[in-house]
Amino acid sequence: MMNKIKKIQSNYPRLVFEAANLGVKRGGRHVFGGISLALTNRTLLYLHGANGTGKSTLLRTLSGRLGPATGNISLQIDTEDAILNDNLMVLDHLNGLKNTFTLLEHCNYFVRIINGTPPEPQKVMHSLEVLKLHHLATQPIKYFSSGQRRRAALLKFLLIDRPIWLMDEPTVGVDAENRKTLAMMLEQHIKKGGAAIVATHDDIGLKGEILSLDHYTPKQKDMGYWS
Repeated sequence: MMNKIKKIQSNYPRLVFEAANLGVKRGGRHVFGGISLALTNRTLLYLHGANGTGKSTLLRTLSGRLGPATGNISLQIDTEDAILNDNLMVLDHLNGLKNTFTLLEHCNYFVRIINGTPPEPQKVMHSLEVLKLHHLATQPIKYFSSGQRRRAALLKFLLIDRPIWLMDEPTVGVDAENRKTLAMMLEQHIKKGGAAIVATHDDIGLKGEILSLDHYTPKQKDMGYWS
């Protein structure tokens, strides 16, 4: 039986996350250009496109880790300008796990780094149960399979409460049952008033808007594709 996420207790405040006319170059080559998007509360946006069309690059740009060549990104919460880093939770293709830590040590370390305080033990254990990792709590991460590592990386979305989720291929290495858990996590987040952008080739099982990067990448032979 799939473990249930705790019931929603409150909604996020009004948010508007916008990107206007984004363009990115890497190594002197255009990755994409002219991308504009807007997320508000309860928005789920899927990024589609062939390999190399810039889905990962767009997520890195939206998270502020990669500066755009053109365009701008803004976030307003309750009509006030807000700091991106304080309101985003990001999953990229690198899981960001410390191999020498046990899973419990990693959870405690991660929450301390983000919040400055240790996590509530009950919240940690519940998060482990949701993603079916409780039996690995005291195991070093270096012994985890690729699927277990991916699920461990997803723990951050349950441990830290942030209104905007950016996910790069969250289903990679995740089996069918745990994909249902991921869908449930996203559904609860959206119902709570959060927003999410998910780059994926898979059908997660939730309806959302679609942005295809195939329409924004250069097609000239001398330009090529960069991801």
